[in-house]
This record gives sequence, C-alpha cells and structure tokens, in this order.
Amino acid sequence: MSSEIKVMEFPRGANVILKDSKNDGYFYLVKSGKLEVQSDYELDDREVGIFDPGETFGLVSALTNKIFLGNIVAIQPSVILRIPVSNLGSYVKLHRESCIKMMRSYSQELRSLDRTLSQDAKKTGWSGQPENLLLDADIYLKLRKPELASYALARFCEYAEFNPDSSGFAFLDRAKKKLFEVNLEYKLPQRNETVFTAKKGEPVFLENEKSEYFYIIRSGQITISRIVNESEFILAILGPGEIFGELSVLDEKTRMASAIAHSDAELMRLGKSTFMDQVGEKVLQKLFESMARRIWYMHQRLSIMSMEDASARVYNHLHMLLSDIRMRTGHTGTIDDHEFNFSVDDLRKMVGAGDSEESELITFFTDPNIIKGEGTITVHKEALLQDKIYYFRKKSRRNVLRAFI
Repeated sequence: MSSEIKVMEFPRGANVILKDSKNDGYFYLVKSGKLEVQSDYELDDREVGIFDPGETFGLVSALTNKIFLGNIVAIQPSVILRIPVSNLGSYVKLHRESCIKMMRSYSQELRSLDRTLSQDAKKTGWSGQPENLLLDADIYLKLRKPELASYALARFCEYAEFNPDSSGFAFLDRAKKKLFEVNLEYKLPQRNETVFTAKKGEPVFLENEKSEYFYIIRSGQITISRIVNESEFILAILGPGEIFGELSVLDEKTRMASAIAHSDAELMRLGKSTFMDQVGEKVLQKLFESMARRIWYMHQRLSIMSMEDASARVYNHLHMLLSDIRMRTGHTGTIDDHEFNFSVDDLRKMVGAGDSEESELITFFTDPNIIKGEGTITVHKEALLQDKIYYFRKKSRRNVLRAFI
C-alpha cells in the first residue's frame, strides 16, 4: 500500500468503487464533482447517498478490513484524493474543517441507519422534542425504572423552566408533582469535570434530551437504547475507546437514543468547538475507527433484524459480536469460551425479541453451547454457534451469513 496521497479523476457515469471489492487501506476525499452510493438498504435520508466536494468515503471498509458495502458512481465529472488510512489521524488534525465535516457525514449516516433499524424494530411516534421526556418518564415507570423516570422528569422540568414559551411549559407543575411522588429527593447528576464517572444504571443522557457534549469511554460499558412501542430496544453496548453522543451534537438536534451506564464507567466529555484542541492524532484516529466500526455494526444489524425467526436473530447477533472482537483485536482464529457482559434479557432487547414467547426461542434456551449466567452469556464453542447459523440459513433458504465470513 502506497503511503502517498494520489489524485484520481473520473468521468460522469464511471464506477469509482464496486460493491464487494476489497479496500486496500485507503479513504477518499471528493475534491470536485458529485458521487452517488448505491446501498442494499433504502435509508430514510437521501443525502446520505450523495458525496459532494469536501466529503469522504471508504473509511468504514479501510478501518474494519471489510469489503465495500455498495457501488459508488460519479454522477458528475469528479476529482478524488486517495489517502492512506494510516495517515487519518494526522490528516484530520491538520485539516480541522475536513475533520468536522467527516464526523458530521458519518454521524449523519449513523443517525439514518439508527432510524432505519428502529423502524425495523417497529419504532413509532418519535418526534425528537424535549417535551417527550414527560412521556418517556411514564414509560420508564411502567418498565420499573424509577431512576430513569426521575432523570427524565428532572430534565423536562429544567427544560420547561428555561423555555417558558415552549409547549411543555404548561405541563411543568404536573412534572414537578410526579417527580415529587417518584423521588422527592432526586437531584440531577453534577458533571462539571471533563473526566467523570457514571455509576452503573445511571443515565448519561436520555433520548429527546438536548445537550452540547459527546463522550469517549475510558473504562466500563455504556448501553445505547431507545424506547420502541413502550419497551426498551438496545442499539449497542459500547466499551472502552468508543465514542457516543456525537450525532446530536454535530447535527445540533435532540438525542435520538439514551446512554446509560451498563457498569461503572469513566467518561471523557468533549464539546463540538473544543474537542480538536483537547485530543491528539491517536485519539482522533480512534474516534474515526469507532465510528467506522459502528457503521459496519449497524449494517449487519439491519441484515439480522430482517430475519423473521427470533432464534436466528439471536445466533447471528452473537456471531456478529464475535466478528467485532476479531476486528478490534486482530484475532484471526475462532473465539471460544468468550463471556459477554450482558444478560439474556439484554440480548433479547438487542434483536427485537424482548416480547417474544420463550417457545419462539426454545432452540437458544436449550442450547448447552450457550451458557446463560447471572448478567452474562458465554459462547462455549464458536464452531457450534456457526453450525446453528447454518441450520437457520438452510431452514430459511436465505443467505444470512455472507456478511460475516
């Protein structure tokens, strides 16, 4: 792989990238012209499929060592820079505007993938307004999560008091009364330091909330979830080195998902206007690696969520998580006796099977290769897990493994 930046020119109608082709370690920046990406999934944001001057692509396949997920075609005569991914950290550190634009572009794609995934999970009624925190509080009480309900009520009261012209102001007294009933001594967490600790079960933020910060996980785990049909749908459980919360900050919109400490977690808080000065090249490289992995992860989840059989979704999801470990660690063989730090209930929420009858998951519950602990799941032999995936593949006559091998 060359370490030099190369200028490439394409006429209108030319294939810039072919789907399923291998990325040899480069990402690309559009200097002029316009490109269109053709994806397997019709995302609800048309702009995600267009690359204009100053925008980049190829980062996901370069950083995850995966093939390109779609075709990219020049719809105007275009000039493109091919940049070695090993130079990513130094490149974005020197090109501040390009860095922000890249983060906004990948964040927009993640937001669109998230919306599409939630639609697959029958998400309805999200309007992205802080007033919805009051409705969320009622749902958290039904789910027997008074800590999250108290946080949602307190944030709603805070928002309504500072926005007396908002539609939510009329419900301020009701929210205060309910907060008093749920927890009369509740106070919002005070997080004024750049680095702070979120205790297990404590929200970092909730969906529909406004905020100006995003976060890097230094230790511990964070659950990213959404309310879907009055149930919790887990989008991801993130670990050290991963970034979250950047979508709403870069887009200047309300939170689309909640971030809750899965364990005690040490977090670094970053602001949109200051993070470039707070972190070095290596951290910037890691930030983009994290975003690239999450995009890959979301594409795989879309494929999994399209499966009708709940057990097939469970097995494929576990295998996807093992593939993610290989991607992060460089491990090349099978992974045996790996313990995941989440419960069976968490796993069911990850694959949209939270309300499924146990009879629909009988294969999973009776499988001796999957050890169900107290808050943990252990895959004994990955090869046996793959056998189950092949079984469901044959049963459904669908190619559900192609993305993973």
